[in-house]
Order: sequence, then C-alpha cells, then structure tokens
Amino acid sequence: MISGTFKEFALEIYLPYVHARKRSAGTDLSLIRNHLLPFFKLTLLEDVCALDIIKFQTLKLDEKYKKSSINRMTVLLKFMMNCARRWRLVNLDRDWSNEAPEFRNDPNRERFLSEDEACRLIRVCIEYENQIAGLLVLLLLFSGARKSELLNAKWSDYDPNSSTINVPLSKSGFSRRIYLSAEAKQIVAAAEKNRSSNQDFMFPHLGQNRPIRSFGRDWIAIRQAAKLLDFRLHDLRHSFASFAIKGGASIYEVQKLLGHADTKTTMRYAHLADKHLTQVASILPHLTVSMLDE
Repeated sequence: MISGTFKEFALEIYLPYVHARKRSAGTDLSLIRNHLLPFFKLTLLEDVCALDIIKFQTLKLDEKYKKSSINRMTVLLKFMMNCARRWRLVNLDRDWSNEAPEFRNDPNRERFLSEDEACRLIRVCIEYENQIAGLLVLLLLFSGARKSELLNAKWSDYDPNSSTINVPLSKSGFSRRIYLSAEAKQIVAAAEKNRSSNQDFMFPHLGQNRPIRSFGRDWIAIRQAAKLLDFRLHDLRHSFASFAIKGGASIYEVQKLLGHADTKTTMRYAHLADKHLTQVASILPHLTVSMLDE
C-alpha cells in the first residue's frame, strides 16, 4: 500500500500503463484530466471511497452532464481503483466493481427509424451539400457499421469481390468484416466517384488525405432537415439491426453483421425477432374461431 494521492497514481502509474496496453488510452486521459483529477487530485489514493464517488456523480449531474457520460467516468474510476488493488497499492480485500452503482440506462430509450423516417433521411442525405457526409450517413444506415469503423476505413480495406470492408481492429479487439448489401455497394461506388488519386480514406476530410475529424455539425444539419430531432447517430446502427430482423435475419446473423463479440449484446433486439416470428406464424394455415364450432 502507498500513501500517494490519486493524482500521483493517475499520472505516474495508471496512464503510462494504459498508453502501452489500452486502445482507449486517449479517452481515459481526457476523462481523467477533465473530470476525475479536478475532483480527486488531492485525495489520498487509499482514502477514495464510495461516498466520494456518489458526491462526484452528484456534482456532474449539477453540471448538466448526461447520466450516460457520468457512467463512463464512474466505470473508469472504478477500473482504476481495481487496478490499484491488483497492484497492491490499496486494500486488497476491496473489490470496486460494486462500489457506488452507476445510473441505470433508460429502458425506454430504444429508437429505431420507421420506414417513412428512413426514406426521409435518405432523401436528405442524397441532396445534402456535403456529399461525403451524406454518403457516410447513408452507409451507416445501410451497413450497421460503427462511425469509427467507417471514418477510419481505407480503400485498401474494401473488397468489391466479397462485398466487404475489412476492419483491422474493431471495438471488440479483433478484426471483423462489414458486409455490404447491393444498396450499400452503390453508396460505396458513389463515394469512389469522388475519390482523388491521393486519397487513402473512403470518407476523407474535404480536400485532404485524412479521415473526417469533426462530423457533429453535418449530422445535426442532416438530422434537422430530416425532422429527426430525437435521433442519435448511433441509432442508425440500431435501425439497421431492426430492419435486418424485420427482413428475416436471425439474432445470430445480426450479431455477425454488427460485429458483436458476445450474443448478449445483440439480445437487446430479441423482442424484434419475437415480433417477426409472430408475423411468420401468421402465414401458417389459419384456424379461425368459427371452425371450432363446426
């Protein structure tokens, strides 16, 4: 055990460790510097407790941060404290995983595009002045890919013969393929028409050989024009899964399409599959109530 401060642990031990081992080291650095250190920097590492975390969460609520954002800060803090525990810097008997629970996700926050909304969004994207941004949104909808996967996609990753885009390192920590439908391949073909000879990325920053860095302004403009004010960019991925299941895809197939490492993640769409099975069942020979009286 040590008597150093949380700040010393974060800057001198934890961050050097994750920079060499964790893909999200940049995110950790941002959360630590902007949120955790201002609150915990003078606290001795061994004195951090669940009550401190609750006070921290309350402060962030007062600062108008979303519960999902506060959850990310909380998860990181508890992960750091468990690292300190494993490295014998704090009490070994204390598991931080269950300390100071995170906020529950809103169970009603499931947003999928209807067919009318999807058609509206498609029209806006086709007509949008920044064609690269419009095509990016379209491919997110028609492929179910993560935003980061398409922003970092290079033309060398695209294989038209297998209709796939290779993702060298996905969120799950493994490589995966994005499978492209005929419609998705049309979107890729439209993007390729705009490709300059010196551009490696499929969706580059205008006039430069680097991926788009800031996409928020374009997405807000597209979303507003399509009248989807309560719709998040990541909901395009959910909508793709919804349309796939309505089209007859199984949960296992949706898992493969989305690149989920664990079926448990895909099970959030299980109720959609149940609705589809109910519709399938309705095509069977129908026994009407009147027949029972015969």
